[in-house]
Amino acid sequence: MDGQSFELVISGQPHKRISYFTELEFERAATVGGPRGGEVLVEQAYTDLSITDWLNLRGGVLLVPFGNIERDHYAPLRDVISKPYTSFAIAPSDWTDNGLGFNGKFNLSDNWIADYQTYVIAGLGNGLSTTGLRATRQGFGVDNNNNKAIASKITLHDTSGLSFGLSHYSGAWDDLSSKSINGYNLDLNFQLAWYELVAEYSNMNIDRLSSGSANMQGYYLRNLFSLEGLFDEHWLGEDFSHPKLTLVAQLDAINIENYLSASLPDNWEKRITLGLNLDVTHSWRAKINYEHAWSAQLDQILRGDDDVWSLSLGYLF
Repeated sequence: MDGQSFELVISGQPHKRISYFTELEFERAATVGGPRGGEVLVEQAYTDLSITDWLNLRGGVLLVPFGNIERDHYAPLRDVISKPYTSFAIAPSDWTDNGLGFNGKFNLSDNWIADYQTYVIAGLGNGLSTTGLRATRQGFGVDNNNNKAIASKITLHDTSGLSFGLSHYSGAWDDLSSKSINGYNLDLNFQLAWYELVAEYSNMNIDRLSSGSANMQGYYLRNLFSLEGLFDEHWLGEDFSHPKLTLVAQLDAINIENYLSASLPDNWEKRITLGLNLDVTHSWRAKINYEHAWSAQLDQILRGDDDVWSLSLGYLF
Protein backbone atom coordinates (compact mmCIF):
# COMPACT_ATOMS: atom_id res chain seq x y z
CA MET A 1 0.00 0.00 0.00
CA ASP A 2 1.28 3.41 -0.94
CA GLY A 3 0.24 7.03 -0.47
CA GLN A 4 1.34 7.80 -4.01
CA SER A 5 1.05 11.57 -4.09
CA PHE A 6 -0.56 14.65 -2.67
CA GLU A 7 -0.67 17.60 -5.06
CA LEU A 8 -1.06 21.16 -3.84
CA VAL A 9 -2.05 23.65 -6.56
CA ILE A 10 -1.79 27.41 -6.00
CA SER A 11 -2.89 29.85 -8.68
CA GLY A 12 -4.06 33.41 -9.03
CA GLN A 13 -4.49 36.44 -11.26
CA PRO A 14 -3.39 39.63 -9.48
CA HIS A 15 -3.77 41.63 -12.71
CA LYS A 16 -5.89 41.11 -15.83
CA ARG A 17 -2.69 40.41 -17.81
CA ILE A 18 -0.64 38.65 -15.13
CA SER A 19 -1.30 35.19 -13.65
CA TYR A 20 0.68 32.51 -11.86
CA PHE A 21 0.40 28.76 -11.34
CA THR A 22 2.24 26.47 -8.92
CA GLU A 23 1.98 22.70 -8.42
CA LEU A 24 3.71 21.08 -5.45
CA GLU A 25 3.89 17.30 -5.14
CA PHE A 26 4.34 15.50 -1.83
CA GLU A 27 5.20 12.01 -3.07
CA ARG A 28 4.47 8.95 -0.96
CA ALA A 29 3.19 11.11 1.88
CA ALA A 30 6.54 11.08 3.63
CA THR A 31 9.32 13.38 4.74
CA VAL A 32 12.46 13.89 2.69
CA GLY A 33 15.64 12.07 3.67
CA GLY A 34 14.28 10.20 6.68
CA PRO A 35 13.76 6.46 7.06
CA ARG A 36 10.32 6.75 5.49
CA GLY A 37 11.74 8.26 2.32
CA GLY A 38 9.57 10.36 0.04
CA GLU A 39 9.97 13.46 -2.09
CA VAL A 40 8.72 17.02 -2.14
CA LEU A 41 8.95 18.51 -5.63
CA VAL A 42 7.97 21.73 -7.35
CA GLU A 43 6.47 20.35 -10.56
CA GLN A 44 5.35 23.70 -11.95
CA ALA A 45 5.86 27.29 -10.82
CA TYR A 46 5.49 29.86 -13.56
CA THR A 47 4.14 33.31 -14.31
CA ASP A 48 2.20 34.28 -17.44
CA LEU A 49 2.10 37.71 -19.04
CA SER A 50 -0.88 37.89 -21.39
CA ILE A 51 -0.39 39.94 -24.55
CA THR A 52 -3.16 38.55 -26.78
CA ASP A 53 -5.03 35.23 -26.95
CA TRP A 54 -2.45 33.89 -29.39
CA LEU A 55 0.67 35.27 -27.69
CA ASN A 56 1.54 34.96 -24.00
CA LEU A 57 4.92 35.06 -22.29
CA ARG A 58 5.61 32.32 -19.71
CA GLY A 59 8.65 31.84 -17.50
CA GLY A 60 9.60 29.70 -14.50
CA VAL A 61 9.52 26.00 -13.70
CA LEU A 62 7.63 24.48 -16.62
CA LEU A 63 6.02 21.17 -17.44
CA VAL A 64 7.85 20.31 -20.67
CA PRO A 65 5.29 20.19 -23.52
CA PHE A 66 6.07 16.78 -24.95
CA GLY A 67 3.37 14.16 -25.36
CA ASN A 68 -0.11 13.82 -23.97
CA ILE A 69 0.63 15.61 -20.70
CA GLU A 70 -2.85 17.12 -20.48
CA ARG A 71 -4.27 13.60 -20.17
CA ASP A 72 -1.55 11.70 -18.33
CA HIS A 73 0.35 14.13 -16.09
CA TYR A 74 -1.97 14.29 -13.09
CA ALA A 75 -2.37 10.81 -11.58
CA PRO A 76 -6.00 11.06 -10.33
CA LEU A 77 -7.16 12.09 -13.81
CA ARG A 78 -5.08 9.54 -15.74
CA ASP A 79 -7.23 6.69 -17.06
CA VAL A 80 -4.73 4.01 -15.95
CA ILE A 81 -2.80 3.75 -12.71
CA SER A 82 0.74 3.19 -14.04
CA LYS A 83 2.35 5.74 -16.31
CA PRO A 84 2.66 4.66 -19.94
CA TYR A 85 6.18 3.60 -20.92
CA THR A 86 6.42 6.54 -23.31
CA SER A 87 5.90 9.09 -20.54
CA PHE A 88 8.11 7.21 -18.08
CA ALA A 89 11.24 6.38 -20.08
CA ILE A 90 11.14 8.52 -23.25
CA ALA A 91 9.42 11.70 -22.05
CA PRO A 92 10.65 11.23 -18.46
CA SER A 93 7.67 12.59 -16.58
CA ASP A 94 7.18 14.28 -14.46
CA TRP A 95 9.38 16.19 -16.90
CA THR A 96 9.85 19.70 -15.54
CA ASP A 97 12.58 22.21 -16.32
CA ASN A 98 13.46 25.86 -15.96
CA GLY A 99 12.43 27.75 -19.06
CA LEU A 100 11.09 30.77 -20.86
CA GLY A 101 8.88 31.00 -23.92
CA PHE A 102 5.49 31.56 -25.45
CA ASN A 103 2.08 29.95 -25.61
CA GLY A 104 -1.32 30.81 -27.00
CA LYS A 105 -4.40 29.68 -28.89
CA PHE A 106 -6.30 30.80 -31.96
CA ASN A 107 -9.31 29.83 -34.06
CA LEU A 108 -8.64 28.17 -37.38
CA SER A 109 -12.32 27.92 -38.35
CA ASP A 110 -15.74 27.55 -36.76
CA ASN A 111 -14.88 23.95 -35.80
CA TRP A 112 -11.13 23.97 -35.24
CA ILE A 113 -9.00 25.58 -32.52
CA ALA A 114 -5.20 25.40 -32.25
CA ASP A 115 -3.04 25.93 -29.18
CA TYR A 116 0.73 25.92 -28.94
CA GLN A 117 3.62 26.08 -26.48
CA THR A 118 7.30 26.65 -27.26
CA TYR A 119 10.00 27.10 -24.63
CA VAL A 120 13.74 27.39 -24.29
CA ILE A 121 14.79 25.15 -21.39
CA ALA A 122 17.98 23.84 -19.78
CA GLY A 123 17.35 20.43 -21.34
CA LEU A 124 18.35 16.84 -20.67
CA GLY A 125 21.89 15.97 -19.59
CA ASN A 126 24.05 12.95 -18.85
CA GLY A 127 22.42 9.83 -17.47
CA LEU A 128 21.60 7.74 -20.54
CA SER A 129 20.91 4.09 -19.80
CA THR A 130 19.35 0.98 -21.27
CA THR A 131 16.14 1.95 -19.44
CA GLY A 132 15.71 5.24 -21.31
CA LEU A 133 16.02 8.94 -20.57
CA ARG A 134 14.60 9.06 -17.06
CA ALA A 135 17.98 9.66 -15.39
CA THR A 136 18.88 12.48 -17.81
CA ARG A 137 16.61 15.00 -16.06
CA GLN A 138 18.72 17.68 -14.43
CA GLY A 139 18.10 19.46 -11.17
CA PHE A 140 16.56 22.92 -11.19
CA GLY A 141 19.24 25.53 -11.83
CA VAL A 142 21.62 22.88 -13.25
CA ASP A 143 22.86 22.85 -16.84
CA ASN A 144 25.74 20.47 -17.54
CA ASN A 145 26.78 22.11 -20.81
CA ASN A 146 25.53 25.70 -20.49
CA ASN A 147 23.57 25.08 -23.68
CA LYS A 148 19.82 25.24 -24.14
CA ALA A 149 17.16 22.95 -25.57
CA ILE A 150 13.90 23.74 -27.33
CA ALA A 151 10.61 22.00 -26.56
CA SER A 152 7.43 22.76 -28.51
CA LYS A 153 3.94 21.41 -28.98
CA ILE A 154 0.97 22.33 -31.15
CA THR A 155 -2.47 20.76 -30.72
CA LEU A 156 -5.53 20.95 -32.98
CA HIS A 157 -8.98 20.55 -31.41
CA ASP A 158 -12.23 19.88 -33.25
CA THR A 159 -15.63 20.57 -31.73
CA SER A 160 -16.69 16.97 -32.53
CA GLY A 161 -14.30 15.59 -29.87
CA LEU A 162 -11.19 14.99 -31.96
CA SER A 163 -7.77 16.41 -31.09
CA PHE A 164 -4.25 15.59 -32.15
CA GLY A 165 -0.92 17.04 -31.17
CA LEU A 166 2.65 17.20 -32.44
CA SER A 167 5.55 17.73 -30.02
CA HIS A 168 9.24 18.28 -30.70
CA TYR A 169 12.38 18.32 -28.55
CA SER A 170 15.97 19.16 -29.50
CA GLY A 171 19.01 19.71 -27.29
CA ALA A 172 22.57 18.65 -26.49
CA TRP A 173 23.01 16.09 -23.70
CA ASP A 174 26.80 15.74 -23.20
CA ASP A 175 29.08 18.12 -21.29
CA LEU A 176 30.72 19.44 -24.48
CA SER A 177 27.44 20.09 -26.35
CA SER A 178 28.63 17.90 -29.21
CA LYS A 179 25.99 15.17 -28.89
CA SER A 180 22.27 15.79 -29.19
CA ILE A 181 18.86 14.32 -28.45
CA ASN A 182 16.22 15.02 -31.08
CA GLY A 183 12.72 13.64 -30.97
CA TYR A 184 9.04 14.01 -31.63
CA ASN A 185 5.72 12.81 -30.29
CA LEU A 186 2.29 12.33 -31.83
CA ASP A 187 -0.83 12.10 -29.69
CA LEU A 188 -4.48 11.55 -30.57
CA ASN A 189 -7.74 11.83 -28.63
CA PHE A 190 -11.05 10.83 -30.21
CA GLN A 191 -14.37 10.66 -28.39
CA LEU A 192 -17.85 9.39 -29.22
CA ALA A 193 -20.87 9.06 -26.95
CA TRP A 194 -19.77 5.71 -25.48
CA TYR A 195 -16.22 5.17 -26.79
CA GLU A 196 -12.95 7.06 -26.56
CA LEU A 197 -9.53 6.40 -28.09
CA VAL A 198 -6.35 7.85 -26.60
CA ALA A 199 -3.10 7.11 -28.43
CA GLU A 200 0.49 8.29 -28.37
CA TYR A 201 3.75 7.58 -30.21
CA SER A 202 7.16 8.89 -29.10
CA ASN A 203 10.50 8.72 -30.91
CA MET A 204 13.84 10.01 -29.63
CA ASN A 205 17.12 9.80 -31.53
CA ILE A 206 20.24 10.03 -29.32
CA ASP A 207 23.76 10.66 -30.59
CA ARG A 208 26.10 8.02 -29.18
CA LEU A 209 29.56 9.04 -28.00
CA SER A 210 30.70 6.83 -30.87
CA SER A 211 29.18 4.60 -33.59
CA GLY A 212 26.27 6.69 -34.76
CA SER A 213 22.98 7.13 -32.90
CA ALA A 214 20.53 5.13 -30.82
CA ASN A 215 16.77 5.24 -31.20
CA MET A 216 14.19 5.05 -28.42
CA GLN A 217 10.54 4.68 -29.39
CA GLY A 218 7.29 3.66 -27.79
CA TYR A 219 3.53 3.90 -28.06
CA TYR A 220 0.26 3.17 -26.34
CA LEU A 221 -3.28 2.59 -27.56
CA ARG A 222 -5.90 3.16 -24.88
CA ASN A 223 -9.57 2.24 -25.43
CA LEU A 224 -12.27 3.55 -23.09
CA PHE A 225 -15.78 2.08 -23.13
CA SER A 226 -18.48 3.92 -21.19
CA LEU A 227 -20.88 1.62 -19.32
CA GLU A 228 -23.23 4.40 -18.21
CA GLY A 229 -25.97 3.24 -20.55
CA LEU A 230 -26.30 -0.05 -18.66
CA PHE A 231 -27.53 1.62 -15.44
CA ASP A 232 -29.98 4.32 -14.42
CA GLU A 233 -28.64 7.63 -13.15
CA HIS A 234 -29.03 6.73 -9.45
CA TRP A 235 -27.66 3.18 -9.52
CA LEU A 236 -25.29 4.05 -6.65
CA GLY A 237 -28.04 5.63 -4.59
CA GLU A 238 -29.78 8.99 -4.33
CA ASP A 239 -26.67 10.72 -2.95
CA PHE A 240 -24.71 10.13 -6.17
CA SER A 241 -26.26 11.36 -9.39
CA HIS A 242 -24.79 10.33 -12.75
CA PRO A 243 -21.83 8.22 -11.55
CA LYS A 244 -19.63 7.04 -14.41
CA LEU A 245 -18.33 3.52 -14.95
CA THR A 246 -15.70 2.99 -17.66
CA LEU A 247 -13.92 -0.10 -18.99
CA VAL A 248 -10.30 0.48 -20.01
CA ALA A 249 -8.07 -1.63 -22.30
CA GLN A 250 -4.56 -0.45 -23.15
CA LEU A 251 -1.63 -1.83 -25.16
CA ASP A 252 1.68 -0.26 -24.22
CA ALA A 253 5.16 -0.91 -25.69
CA ILE A 254 8.66 0.54 -25.80
CA ASN A 255 11.93 -0.35 -27.56
CA ILE A 256 15.29 1.16 -26.55
CA GLU A 257 18.37 0.69 -28.69
CA ASN A 258 21.56 0.29 -26.69
CA TYR A 259 23.19 3.71 -26.30
CA LEU A 260 26.69 2.25 -25.89
CA SER A 261 26.97 0.39 -29.19
CA ALA A 262 24.77 -0.72 -32.07
CA SER A 263 26.17 -4.25 -31.65
CA LEU A 264 24.69 -4.61 -28.14
CA PRO A 265 21.11 -5.89 -27.70
CA ASP A 266 18.06 -3.64 -27.49
CA ASN A 267 15.91 -3.40 -24.38
CA TRP A 268 12.14 -3.63 -24.70
CA GLU A 269 8.96 -4.09 -22.71
CA LYS A 270 5.32 -4.59 -23.62
CA ARG A 271 2.26 -4.49 -21.43
CA ILE A 272 -1.49 -5.05 -21.56
CA THR A 273 -3.62 -3.19 -19.03
CA LEU A 274 -7.27 -3.92 -18.30
CA GLY A 275 -9.13 -1.68 -15.91
CA LEU A 276 -12.38 -0.44 -14.51
CA ASN A 277 -12.83 3.20 -13.47
CA LEU A 278 -15.60 4.49 -11.23
CA ASP A 279 -16.23 8.24 -11.07
CA VAL A 280 -18.60 8.57 -8.16
CA THR A 281 -18.62 12.36 -8.57
CA HIS A 282 -16.80 14.80 -10.82
CA SER A 283 -13.94 14.91 -8.29
CA TRP A 284 -13.71 11.37 -6.88
CA ARG A 285 -12.36 8.41 -8.87
CA ALA A 286 -11.58 4.78 -8.05
CA LYS A 287 -9.53 2.63 -10.46
CA ILE A 288 -8.73 -1.06 -10.48
CA ASN A 289 -6.14 -2.33 -13.00
CA TYR A 290 -4.71 -5.65 -14.08
CA GLU A 291 -1.35 -5.45 -15.88
CA HIS A 292 0.43 -8.21 -17.77
CA ALA A 293 3.94 -7.28 -18.93
CA TRP A 294 6.73 -9.08 -20.73
CA SER A 295 10.22 -7.86 -21.60
CA ALA A 296 13.74 -8.56 -22.85
CA GLN A 297 14.89 -8.23 -19.21
CA LEU A 298 18.14 -6.57 -20.20
CA ASP A 299 17.33 -3.98 -17.55
CA GLN A 300 13.85 -3.58 -16.11
CA ILE A 301 12.28 -0.41 -17.52
CA LEU A 302 9.18 -0.22 -15.35
CA ARG A 303 7.98 -3.63 -14.17
CA GLY A 304 9.64 -6.29 -16.31
CA ASP A 305 7.87 -9.65 -16.64
CA ASP A 306 5.07 -9.38 -14.15
CA ASP A 307 1.35 -9.67 -13.45
CA VAL A 308 0.05 -6.92 -11.21
CA TRP A 309 -3.33 -6.07 -9.69
CA SER A 310 -3.64 -2.55 -8.33
CA LEU A 311 -6.32 -0.31 -6.83
CA SER A 312 -6.17 3.47 -6.76
CA LEU A 313 -8.36 6.04 -5.02
CA GLY A 314 -8.03 9.67 -6.05
CA TYR A 315 -9.77 12.91 -5.17
CA LEU A 316 -9.63 16.31 -6.81
CA PHE A 317 -10.90 19.30 -4.84
